[in-house]
Amino acid sequence: MTDIWFTSDTHFGHNNVIKFCNRPFDSAKQMDEALIAFWNARVKPNDTVWHLGDFGFYKTYDELNAVFSQLNGNKYLIAGNHDYGNTKRLFWEKVSTLEELMFGKQTVVLFHYPMTAWHRSYQGSVHLYGHVHGGLVGTNQCLDVGVDSWNYQPVNYEEIKDRLKTLPKRPKDI
Repeated sequence: MTDIWFTSDTHFGHNNVIKFCNRPFDSAKQMDEALIAFWNARVKPNDTVWHLGDFGFYKTYDELNAVFSQLNGNKYLIAGNHDYGNTKRLFWEKVSTLEELMFGKQTVVLFHYPMTAWHRSYQGSVHLYGHVHGGLVGTNQCLDVGVDSWNYQPVNYEEIKDRLKTLPKRPKDI
């Protein structure tokens, strides 16, 4: 059986994100090795991974691809503000800016940035985002799936549902 995973803001190769986000690593190399190990410990080769932006900070395609090729799963990118040409050229299954998935009857909206309203939000749809590095609590309908909020590893939908239940109720749309 294959699983579906979500993550964001890995920032592979980005030394400054360690300081900015108080990540427990001494260097980008150490961070990259840990993030790859955490990813592959959860994600199997045939699983699906939705990366919600800000994949890496390496300057060249070859540097980015050296990391990308080590990561398990069929990878999809929701482009973030730091996903430039070389990142988009990696062998993603698809690159987009916004996607909607269905889990049974549940609509799940994927976007790099947190939104206050999204498609079908008034009907209970869920919004998953990154960008804020754990700096936004979220609600029972929207949640940060970035590595800074999930112990530096991808998260599955069951774990997301469990966390959503613990968050404050989302205000009604206007």
